[in-house]
Amino acid sequence: MPSKQTTLTLPNDADVLPVARSYVQSLTTMAGLRPDQAGAIERAAMEACANVVDHAYEPGDEKTFSVVGEVSSVELSISVRDQGLPFHPMLTPEGALPKGRPARVSASGGLALIRQSVDKADWINHGRAGKELKLVKFRDDCAITEQLSQEQLARFDEQAPRAPEQEYTIRLMRPEDAAGVSQVIYRAYGYTYTNDDCYYPERIARLNEEGRFVSVIAVDAGGEVVGHYALKRPNLERIAERGALAVAPAHRGRDLADKMRVFLEDEAKRLGLVGVYSWAVTQHVYSQRVNEQFESDVCGVILGWGPRTLNFKSIQQEPQPQRVSAIHYYTYIDKPQPQTVYAPPHLRDLLGSIYARLEAPVTFGEGAPPEGDGQLEMIYTPSVDFGDIRVRHVGADTPHEIRAALEELIHEAGAEVVYLSLPLSQPGTIEVCRAAEAMGFFFTGLGPEAAVEGGDVLNLTYLNVPMDLSLLKIASPFAQELVQFVDAERKRVAAARA
Repeated sequence: MPSKQTTLTLPNDADVLPVARSYVQSLTTMAGLRPDQAGAIERAAMEACANVVDHAYEPGDEKTFSVVGEVSSVELSISVRDQGLPFHPMLTPEGALPKGRPARVSASGGLALIRQSVDKADWINHGRAGKELKLVKFRDDCAITEQLSQEQLARFDEQAPRAPEQEYTIRLMRPEDAAGVSQVIYRAYGYTYTNDDCYYPERIARLNEEGRFVSVIAVDAGGEVVGHYALKRPNLERIAERGALAVAPAHRGRDLADKMRVFLEDEAKRLGLVGVYSWAVTQHVYSQRVNEQFESDVCGVILGWGPRTLNFKSIQQEPQPQRVSAIHYYTYIDKPQPQTVYAPPHLRDLLGSIYARLEAPVTFGEGAPPEGDGQLEMIYTPSVDFGDIRVRHVGADTPHEIRAALEELIHEAGAEVVYLSLPLSQPGTIEVCRAAEAMGFFFTGLGPEAAVEGGDVLNLTYLNVPMDLSLLKIASPFAQELVQFVDAERKRVAAARA
């Protein structure tokens, strides 16, 4: 179904909150949410509305705010937007709210309530255009576990005899294949795979129809789906992630993963994408070696990307000793154009090595102090307990906004890891990077073409849990060199803050 978007604009007056509630309730009905799901996002949305009324504007200001609802084939999103104070008080540490002006909906407010209410929460600072809190609740599709028998869902037997030699068909998924895809994913990962969409056949079919998933499957001679690999770009970005790879054990050793990957690369070219990337876990080196085989280049390490409960059947079934990390690989579809990037001097040698491996010509600029208003977005994903702070535009206020977002993610949401990305095309990034390091962020890599408006980003990480980088299993010598550099940066930043 096409997305349906509506907007309700209201005065910043507490008397209008019941109108906002009725509107939100209408959206949950339109989305077909269960009563518990509807109640959860309603509480979160009303928390956001109440905090705008109470704290977004100075007392006596007669202004407005908007509630924007969008019902898509996959989710209900509700955005609360205003053009009030530069930083939303509901997203500041406890105690920063003006006395005598408490939140009207909950005692705690902010992400402490939202964490338990929605599947995703994005806070976006639009600079002079205001700010937005976007709440997302997935629509209630029927999971694969409710569609197939326990026998059909039994985890793959890694010792099962190999299937007879046969011809396989590699092709794009069709709607009728979606249940087979979910079955392969579930039998390979159980419920530990980090993308929930893979467990809902109807959702997979809709995402493929919209182009947000490009699912390639391997089909055996009997017509059964025995393998899956996908390009994922939830917002139809210019780059896509390769992921959701699964091959039935009885059909392994027949190059099905490689054949599906070749098909994916061709689809990426057909779609006109700039590049594709993968996150290869460090609990083993198998997926890293696949990336090396296809001459994909190492550009970073994603520390603590997955929860300790992530399961690797036949490799490690017990909970991990720490959060799961990954090596970031990237492949340009077309030859990149020369560009000027702005990074602190102490990171340029390592970044230069990454760019050289990518065959991406760059010049390092000297930078300039950031000016004006910045723009960033903060994203919290409850299912994996990490937060993202993505700076869209660097401004004089950006270090303050980063610090406030970090405090909210760590102390209110309880995020175990926070990622920060800074646009390398903007001269002010050098100064903002130094400020972020003073907060405890440290360099973890390069994100080619990962900026919202295009261009590369500098990736930094804040760890709120212990992590031993010596436990990471690394395939390539350059990736080992990168991890050693990251570990040294983490220690340098920690020593400077001590």
